[in-house]
Amino acid sequence: MVYERPKLVMALGSTGGYLGMWEVMDSVDPEAMKKGTIYFIEHEMYTSLYKKMFDRIGIYLDENTVRGDTLLENGRFYMYPGVFVERDKRVHVLSLHKTVKDEIIFLESEIPRKKRFMPGKKVMDFNIDQALKAGYGDDMMVVFLSGFFNDGCYSIERAKKRGVKTLIQAPKTALKEEMPVNANGKVNVGFRTPEEIGLEINGFLS
Repeated sequence: MVYERPKLVMALGSTGGYLGMWEVMDSVDPEAMKKGTIYFIEHEMYTSLYKKMFDRIGIYLDENTVRGDTLLENGRFYMYPGVFVERDKRVHVLSLHKTVKDEIIFLESEIPRKKRFMPGKKVMDFNIDQALKAGYGDDMMVVFLSGFFNDGCYSIERAKKRGVKTLIQAPKTALKEEMPVNANGKVNVGFRTPEEIGLEINGFLS
């Protein structure tokens, strides 16, 4: 069977992001999910809430977090807590990579700490950049959800130039509005309610 790169929705959230994702997924059609994939990077892990979400919408989930060498496939919802691990003075972080077979997988990268220290919020920018390097462009969507600071904001302008679509949670619906407000300051695309985001994901994946 020939591998086909799935359409990708990369959702980013920190404080309150998991609540925003819960509300977004309430409007996502499982049939639309069969034609693409959602990759959710979230600093705060609440496994019981996630399990309820996935049980309700019927999307396959085999682990709470993705693992190295996991293949990116249609019809899946992947989660990554967006954390880095330091071993032997090197930073280890998961992101998407294209193999020599043109398959997209999650791969652990090593970055020397003396060259670049990657706090948690930089993991999101790194993942956007790596998806672009893997070939994604107009077949990718980035969704900014509730959170502090400016996670993902450094890379979103580059992504927009490559045709990546951006959706941003309306601050009034977010537990923390900083991340949505800062993202919109970079790309000026306006705001959507979680329900509107879910419906736009359906259209994008279909």
